[in-house]
Amino acid sequence: MPRRKLTEEEIDDLQERGRARQMQMHTNPQPIWREEAARRERKLKRAQANLKKHQPVVKDMSFNGEFVTVEFIRNNGESVVAEYRLCAWGRPPANLWNPGAKKAIAKMRALDAAAAPPPPGPAETPRS
Repeated sequence: MPRRKLTEEEIDDLQERGRARQMQMHTNPQPIWREEAARRERKLKRAQANLKKHQPVVKDMSFNGEFVTVEFIRNNGESVVAEYRLCAWGRPPANLWNPGAKKAIAKMRALDAAAAPPPPGPAETPRS
C-alpha cells in the first residue's frame, strides 16, 4: 500500500519543526557534545572489551634497544613484568648481512682510526 502524500500544511509543520530544532542546537550545543562523548565512550568500551587482557605491552626500552621491559596480565589477574635482553635478530640490520655495507663500514672505521691520534701509553699517562 503506497504512503499517502503529505499536505502542504504538514510539510510546512515538518519544515518548521526542523528549523526550530536546528536553531535550538545552534544556540544550545551541549546535547550534541554529550551525544558525541557518549558515542566515543561506547566505542572505547567496545574496543577495550575486544582487547585481550594478557596481550603484552612494552613499558620501557633502552636507548639502543638491547633491553625491553614488557608487562602483561595473566588470566588469574596476576600482573607480570619482565625484562628481555636482545640476543638474536629476527632480521639483522643491513650492515650484518650486506657485504657492500660491511666493506663501507670497515673503510669508515679505518679512516676514523687513521685520523684519530693514538691513545697515550702507560708511561705518558699522568698519575694523580
